[in-house]
Order: sequence, then C-alpha cells, then structure tokens
Amino acid sequence: MTDPISIALAAATAAGVVVYWAFCRRVSLRHREKAAELLGAYFQDESVSKSDKDSIYFTYRWASNWTFLPVVAVGGVLVMPFMLLSGKAISRKQSESHTEIMDSIMKMYITRNPITAVVCFQAIFIQLALFGIIGLLFDRLKAIPTPSMIVSSMATKAAHSPLGHHAH
Repeated sequence: MTDPISIALAAATAAGVVVYWAFCRRVSLRHREKAAELLGAYFQDESVSKSDKDSIYFTYRWASNWTFLPVVAVGGVLVMPFMLLSGKAISRKQSESHTEIMDSIMKMYITRNPITAVVCFQAIFIQLALFGIIGLLFDRLKAIPTPSMIVSSMATKAAHSPLGHHAH
C-alpha cells in the first residue's frame, strides 16, 4: 500500500506544476497581445514584402509551440558551420518594427516556456562561443549568425516550403 503522506506530497507537487503552468501562460498573454498588435500594424505596412510578412507570421505561429526554441537550438548547430564555411553572412538589416515584433515573440516564448528557454539559450550560447572561437581562428567571425538571424533564416525557408502551407 502507498503511504498517505506520499500521496499528499505527489498531489501537492502535481497541483504546483499545474499552477506554475497556468501562471506562465497567463503572464505570456500580454506579450502575445503586444506581438499580435505589432503584427497587425506590420501587415498593414505596404512597404513590407510578402516574404517578410510570411516569415514573421510563421515565426509568431511557431513560437506558440514549445518546440520552437529547441528546434532553433538544434538548427543552429547545422546553420552556424555552414555560415562559417561559406563565409557568407545571412544578415540583412531588419526594420525597427520587425525587430520589435521578434522581441515580443521571444518574450512571449520565454514567459510561456521558461524552463525550456533557459536550457535552449544555454545551448545556443555555448554554440555561439564555440563557433566564435572557430570563427576567430579562421578569420570568419563576420559569418557567424546571431540567434535572431538563425530564427529569421529558418522561418523564411519554412514559411516558403510546401510544408509551411496548407489548404483552408
């Protein structure tokens, strides 16, 4: 038989996890609302290309899923060596509104999934440090992408792939 104290402790722990989960979701709503408002204004801007609109919308939708940052962290392992070896930087100057939307999306993800975010950011920073050292050795430091460049590149490619679209 099980001990009543163990059952009570397990129930309290489970309740604590549910409360923590609900709290994180609730806090992330204000960042989600801000990102949605910024997206609305971004989509109304005629000077923004359809490709940029698709990319940022794909990123917004994807960041709603907990797999967003783990995939970016794993994808960074694949993207960074390619950029380092090719010597080409994928950076292009993003507009201030694009940067503000990306900031809101990242805040939304971090507040919604704080534990996953901490683990993934540690992995991303280790990757950046390692590839930074390699970049210094090969004098290709300019080619090492930043985390936002990796997300932008992956989102652009995914938003325009056949898998990124579906019939409504």
